[in-house]
Amino acid sequence: MTQQTFANQFAMRCPQCLASNNIDVTAHVDVRLTRSGSDADASRSGDHEWDAASAASCGCGFAGTVADFLTYQCQNCLAVHNHDKMIVPVPDLEKRLEPGDRVPDGECPACGAVCHQLEDSDDLEQEADEEDREDTPDNDDGGVSDVEIKSLPGDDL
Repeated sequence: MTQQTFANQFAMRCPQCLASNNIDVTAHVDVRLTRSGSDADASRSGDHEWDAASAASCGCGFAGTVADFLTYQCQNCLAVHNHDKMIVPVPDLEKRLEPGDRVPDGECPACGAVCHQLEDSDDLEQEADEEDREDTPDNDDGGVSDVEIKSLPGDDL
């Protein structure tokens, strides 16, 4: 078991260096035009938007789209993979789903079970001993999710 810490609430990590604390995303942002240029903080809405097609990069030099940085967890062995490691499309998908099942995003290359995208770091399923760990509200780590996950050889965490 390797300890994985997501340093962002989106459960995103770089597929090249596996870091989660050095990801930049290109976003559309509202700005107020001023005499000295523009000011995002002075904008009435202050909104910003980005999605899976937005450009993203890591401090290690890897660049792609947000989709490249998304992570997926196996529902069987709990391994976490970036999209490029999963088997897509899922073989025999129609035979593997029951009515009402969540449609998987890919197949785990380690055990062949289905994987689902992690929407945020709180979605990460943990081993039983981690699930039994008492949540302590006094232990505020600034939003960093500290969990243990299984990894595959070559997924150097």
